[in-house]
Amino acid sequence: MEPANPLRRAPTAAWRTIDGQVAIISTDVNRVRLLNGVASYVWERCEGLALEAVIDAVCHDFAVDRATAERDVRAFVTEMVSRGMLLTDGGATG
Repeated sequence: MEPANPLRRAPTAAWRTIDGQVAIISTDVNRVRLLNGVASYVWERCEGLALEAVIDAVCHDFAVDRATAERDVRAFVTEMVSRGMLLTDGGATG
């Protein structure tokens, strides 16, 4: 995953924000995934922003050090890409 590539939510990922938390519905496995506050924040920014810009925003808005933000955001994005919920590199998964 290239840090400069834009992140996009998959068009098949149905989601809503409920009381500040994002709920993602995986229709293929009939499962609802409820994200915590920081993961919800990241998810909401994954529509055209590059990974580095999302990491910068997390550092700024949550007053967390760069290494921690980068580790956590990369782990979250990698998981969501592997589950087909996020797309990178102009729409290709992975």
